[in-house]
Amino acid sequence: MPAPSPVVLALTIAEAAAALRICRTKIYDALRAGDLDSYRVGRMRRIPLASVQAYQARLIAEERARRMLGGAA
Repeated sequence: MPAPSPVVLALTIAEAAAALRICRTKIYDALRAGDLDSYRVGRMRRIPLASVQAYQARLIAEERARRMLGGAA
């Protein structure tokens, strides 16, 4: 029997960017703005998966609000 896959709880900068389909610079911008949480393990920065999911949910909610108010896309 194969071993179960480990549960992913945190992503690297590159993994978060790939998951959201945005560039790494946008991830760093979101970190600086406080839109994404992160922590360091030694020299490595990790972004909790829950933070990435919450960020995506906020972006979707903001887009819906813009559309309802008749704003530009």
